[in-house]
Amino acid sequence: MAPGSHLVISHGTQGRLSEDTITEARAVYEKSTAALRDRTPEHIARFFTGFELVEPGLVDVADWRNDSDFIEHSKGGYVLGGVGRLA
Repeated sequence: MAPGSHLVISHGTQGRLSEDTITEARAVYEKSTAALRDRTPEHIARFFTGFELVEPGLVDVADWRNDSDFIEHSKGGYVLGGVGRLA
């Protein structure tokens, strides 16, 4: 990638999901063509190695520069998102 390029990632994470919900999600994905990868926020953050994270960083996508009263914040971190800039 050329300097100045941006990397945008959104990735699911377990957040504060119950074990039952996680088990159900795994069962659904086992029947699909898409793989389910359980990754921690720290693991997701490693995808940005070599990039400068744009504020507010790797956060729940509902919180990424949210200036709307219409979006409910999950406070669970189920889908994290971030933007990194290659210096």
